[in-house]
Amino acid sequence: MEERKEQGRESRNNRRLWRLGTRDPRCSRCGERRPVALLLTADSIICYECRQSELDHPLIEGHHIAGRKNDRFKVPLSGNHHRYASDLQVDWPKKTFDNPHRSPVLRDAARLRGIKDLFYIAGDYFLTIASLLEELDHLQKQGSAPLNRGREIKENHRQ
Repeated sequence: MEERKEQGRESRNNRRLWRLGTRDPRCSRCGERRPVALLLTADSIICYECRQSELDHPLIEGHHIAGRKNDRFKVPLSGNHHRYASDLQVDWPKKTFDNPHRSPVLRDAARLRGIKDLFYIAGDYFLTIASLLEELDHLQKQGSAPLNRGREIKENHRQ
């Protein structure tokens, strides 16, 4: 089952890459790389959020973590993350996502799947922050980064 999901996600991703015309797309403005968030314009590739910003539209959207048919509850996500989270829902069992008989058991299953998807998205950030901290440690050992800068800022603020 998990293998089928990966194949479906990979197939959707390949179709997006084909439409974008490159195997290594990125937003020409902010560098976003996930194909699900990218749009091809007349002169470049831009992400959904940069396009929303151009149009003076909100950058934060409400995402139905359990799917619209299961629950009206929404969490705020950036436009690019909303597109990514919605794409992850495509891989859920159809019966759970559609929940045609409004089963409370399937609704709860959808909620748990949605929460899992949010943690999956957050995992990318956790790895980025961990890498930055590891780089900071390396720079501090070389003497290229200030040590205890946070403590120094707090002490200055108290005075």
